[in-house]
Amino acid sequence: MKFKYLSLLLSGALMACNTPHLQDVEVHYAGELRKMMHQNDISAKVDLDTLRGMGRLYAIGALDSLKGEILVENGTPYVSVVQNGGVSVLNDFNYQATLLVYTIVEAWGRHNLPDTVETMKDLEYYLSGLAKKEGLRSPFPFRLEGKATAAEYHVIQPLAVSKATHDEHRKAGYQGVLENEKVYITGFYSTGHHGIFTHHNSNLHMHVRNEKADEMGHVDALRLDKDVKLFIPVSL
Repeated sequence: MKFKYLSLLLSGALMACNTPHLQDVEVHYAGELRKMMHQNDISAKVDLDTLRGMGRLYAIGALDSLKGEILVENGTPYVSVVQNGGVSVLNDFNYQATLLVYTIVEAWGRHNLPDTVETMKDLEYYLSGLAKKEGLRSPFPFRLEGKATAAEYHVIQPLAVSKATHDEHRKAGYQGVLENEKVYITGFYSTGHHGIFTHHNSNLHMHVRNEKADEMGHVDALRLDKDVKLFIPVSL
């Protein structure tokens, strides 16, 4: 296993890409995971409508009262909620978020993700090596496009009890998986926001949607196929 992760770091350091100048961007957030989980603070922290019209906006998060998941790609909103035992994805800014991580990215540089990067842990190691090589400061956004062997996700939903934990909400929500199909993932990498917008044991927070955009949720586990493209912010 050590040799696998060493090869990931080396491949990140030697990676060739068609846009050599990676760029730091400002990452903003509202709400905190630890307050959601330990203090049951799931109240609205930001009105998504205030972000309407912000070109090249990228964001992920959770609706207030944990009523669903949020993804914004290049200014287009995708809000997933659990309805009738399934998922409905709505393209609407008329919602509030209890947690939102967001940024503006003017341009993305495309990288060919090595075939050795298959899981979320692999991806985390690879992004760590890339950040060190390029002097990219944490936090930063990234995107993935390509085929997933399996992308497991959940869509959170509220429970009838008033003091359920975040994990209880998550487990009670919709559990889905995208298998052997093209996926679009927007994520944020950070080594300094554990308990804020990443969980304590991970530097990643990612949301995934399928090509039809009729399924979207928070990524729980990932198995990538070959020829997946990674996108990182670059200077114009």
